[in-house]
Amino acid sequence: GGRMLFRSRRHQGEPLDLAALPANSRAARQIRGAEICMIFQEPMTAFSPVHTIGSQIVEAIRLHLKMTSRAARSLAAEMLERVGIPQGRARLDAYPFQLSGGMRQRAMIAMALCTHPSLLIADEPSTALDVTIQAQILDLMKELRDAFDMAILLITHDLGVVAETCQYVYVMYLGRVVESGTVDQIFHHPHHPYTRALLGSMPRLTGPVEDRLTVIQGSVPDPYATLSGCPFHPRCTEMMPGKCDQGEAPDLTAVEADHHAACLLHTESSQ
Repeated sequence: GGRMLFRSRRHQGEPLDLAALPANSRAARQIRGAEICMIFQEPMTAFSPVHTIGSQIVEAIRLHLKMTSRAARSLAAEMLERVGIPQGRARLDAYPFQLSGGMRQRAMIAMALCTHPSLLIADEPSTALDVTIQAQILDLMKELRDAFDMAILLITHDLGVVAETCQYVYVMYLGRVVESGTVDQIFHHPHHPYTRALLGSMPRLTGPVEDRLTVIQGSVPDPYATLSGCPFHPRCTEMMPGKCDQGEAPDLTAVEADHHAACLLHTESSQ
């Protein structure tokens, strides 16, 4: 249900509703991989282990751009070097297992950016990497975002990465947006109890080392379970009996400019 409005950088005009496109239509295929690209959490499983890095990048290029094999291979080598892989042309003949985790992630970014997409979806792009390489990949993504004039949709559970990388944040619980706002609003003025609980559970560098981490009580329900009221109410410390556990899930409500929360604490029905 709903709509997904996408405005291409190349084709100005009215935004296109992606949800209205048949999944396997020619129009959808022209967008996937060309206008919207994706990088995944673990490139070792995303890349084919029996094909070279070069053959996979060249295949992606030729699928969306009218290029000869030689021109596509030249572009692939150029993009590998652009994302920080030295001797890009020689690396084209390497298999995924011959590259380190950080190099594989860079190669996946290179493959995604060969078509100069308007939107890059990054699904936990740095989780499988150690913290040093993680910082390098995040810095690279921010640099490429500006260089290619593209938007990045970052999917992550790491609040530190969110604070360092993002401009606008959507906090989700059980597939629903429970709060949205700028990074400053979310981190300094959180309104939804789930957002406050997430921030409260972050490890602190100050304080006694024997302090235990604050945890969110309970566990995430089955996503197919039918719950009345707010989906977070079984775990919420601010739950109002007879309100939060009744009726439909609350809608997003404006709490300030560009800041919304789906919580009865911020609607007239809680008064």
